[in-house]
Amino acid sequence: EGEGRKHDTALDDAERRHAEELVKVQKMADKKIQDGLASLEQIHKGAKKDLEIVLAKWEGGSRKGLLTSTFRNWQQLVKAGRKKAKSSAAVQMQMHKFLEGTKRGVKHTCW
Repeated sequence: EGEGRKHDTALDDAERRHAEELVKVQKMADKKIQDGLASLEQIHKGAKKDLEIVLAKWEGGSRKGLLTSTFRNWQQLVKAGRKKAKSSAAVQMQMHKFLEGTKRGVKHTCW
């Protein structure tokens, strides 16, 4: 009976290690899939931008199309910068409110 328990314990331990290894392998596979999807998404974004430039050139002539696509990309860059700055300001305000109290912390955003 004692030997039977040892075998059961060893079997349970092996099953547990096997299950842990399966989880680890599954996580690695999921990470590879996510990395691959992210890579494909980046490629797709680049291809889409290239296509937009070509279409803009075709629609308005080479010079005007290039100028139009440049301004469009500049506008997107400025919009992203404003969004990031707004987010940063909100975080800073919350930190001031947390560290100095609500009334005094909010004053930092006014002056």
